[in-house]
Amino acid sequence: MSQVRDRRWGGLMVGSGRGGARVAGAAALLLSAGGALAAPDRTLILQWFETSWRNIENRAPDAFMIGYNALWTPPPSIATFGSPGYDPFDRFNLGTPTNQTIYGTEGTFREMVQQLRRAGILVYPDLIFNHNGARSTVNSGFLAAGGWPGFHIPGGSPFNWGDFHDTSFQSENPGGPNFNLFNGDLVGLIDIAHEFNIQFIRHPVAAGDPRNIPAGSTFNRPDAGNARFYPDRDLPPMTFVNPINNLSSTVFPFNLQDPLAGDAVPENATGLLQRFVHWMLEDLEVGGYRLDASQHVPQFVWNEFFDTAVFNQFRTLAGTRAVPLSFGENVNSNGFIQTFVRNRDGFANRDALDINEAGSLRNVNGARGFASWLDPIQSSLDNQDDGFNNGSQGVHHVFSHDNGSAGSGSSIPPLPAPNTWGLAQNAYVLFRSGIPIVYHNSREMVDRFASGRGAFWPREGNPSALGNFDGNLAGLVRAAANYVRADNANTTGLEDDSFFFLLNGTDGELFAQRRAGVRAVQLPLVARLAQRHRHQRRRQRAGGRERLVRGGLPGALGADVLRARDGAGGADGQRRRPGRQPGRGRCADADGRRQPPRADHHPEQHEPVGL
Repeated sequence: MSQVRDRRWGGLMVGSGRGGARVAGAAALLLSAGGALAAPDRTLILQWFETSWRNIENRAPDAFMIGYNALWTPPPSIATFGSPGYDPFDRFNLGTPTNQTIYGTEGTFREMVQQLRRAGILVYPDLIFNHNGARSTVNSGFLAAGGWPGFHIPGGSPFNWGDFHDTSFQSENPGGPNFNLFNGDLVGLIDIAHEFNIQFIRHPVAAGDPRNIPAGSTFNRPDAGNARFYPDRDLPPMTFVNPINNLSSTVFPFNLQDPLAGDAVPENATGLLQRFVHWMLEDLEVGGYRLDASQHVPQFVWNEFFDTAVFNQFRTLAGTRAVPLSFGENVNSNGFIQTFVRNRDGFANRDALDINEAGSLRNVNGARGFASWLDPIQSSLDNQDDGFNNGSQGVHHVFSHDNGSAGSGSSIPPLPAPNTWGLAQNAYVLFRSGIPIVYHNSREMVDRFASGRGAFWPREGNPSALGNFDGNLAGLVRAAANYVRADNANTTGLEDDSFFFLLNGTDGELFAQRRAGVRAVQLPLVARLAQRHRHQRRRQRAGGRERLVRGGLPGALGADVLRARDGAGGADGQRRRPGRQPGRGRCADADGRRQPPRADHHPEQHEPVGL
């Protein structure tokens, strides 16, 4: 493995990357005269699925106006026909006009990313390090065509799986036979062997090079255009040391002005994946990654190879280098998930989805008032590192494509009823400390996914996440975007058997109160802007539960929040809000519009419920 650890691949080129020159008319209205927007101090992620890249670009103004500043999108690479993309075929092929992915092409993906960046919104695509598509023991035609582009399967008898584990193990069912978490196939998807070191030029450029990966009739054939997938080794490199193993790496940049100046060099399968994440960060300017099935990939891969590949390769909206945020999917105990988190040593910025908190939140939502709000607080991954639920780790959500408000994954999901949208649970996520995610499924692809064995339909999420149907959730996102800061920490207290979330105590605060006893009610949410408005508070009993009531809430902010609390009719998404508040990083104009800040997935990968 020393050859792999010392590999010379990747890099960063200082300066602007290539982006779509076209600016959508609606999106252009959002841009400040100064160009790129300054990064906000708190990330609010919209998981936006079943939507083409073009339509995401067209609806970027909606996401911007509501207050989202990051998107989690499905995997962008070519996958099995009719799948959401979690069984990748060719990592570097993001679609062409004659062979599109289900979401579009490389060109429309690039344009979407660039237009969203101009609006101050970063894109976090799903990244798959664990596997490729479905393993098959009848491969003669597939192998003759070249197999998975960039990956080696030599064939022979007995069958040699090359870059993949030659195994009958499975990794999705710990209680089943032949279980192996790191070396087993995930629902039949072939498992990449990261510890193998088979060296090839995996995207051949020049014919006749003996280092080229064996070509098939269609794939892995030499192509001069493949040079753009490699860094230019004639450009000044970046050299640094990964403190986890004290190994030095020299990383070369991609040549964004002359892409075909890239230099193809041999690498193993893990090196190909490293090169892919570097290319996506530097050339396509994604903001980071959601790491699919991260628990099935050994920690050394994330610590030594992924973290090295992405170190300082993200170009911020201000043009500076930074380590990108990534967050992994790990369906396990918080103690085990903790071993996959690395965000404290100044080198990596790798977090994890708060899976067990999400399961508890869905339990509270499903119990309709007969569950404890202390459960999600106590089950949060955030407690695992320092004992405090203070936003130090964990990316928080209620629903996702694996565990939604409706649907089983095996067929087209129904539209969820409003009482399943989890408004109170999403409010909890939005107003607690840490990074929140709101999940939205646009259903644009719902009739395009293939039927039959292994088919997967993403579950439903929150139909109102972009202001459709009901403005309550959008109002909560706007409140969170304008009044919650990155350094907020929620404070839990059992005095009077209630808990509270505090927002910058000198400026204002938002309360979430639970009634006495262990049974939960819908969260009563209120916001107070203490420096500009004086509020009279009083408690009253209503329907056998403790409620916190305030008067004099400023403008429609109070109306939005109180509507969310009471489950009343929705805001229309264009309500008037108060102007800029002391110590806040946002400003609303007279019309309430937020102004730009300055300067096929695996069925077994369902998040646990009630852990």
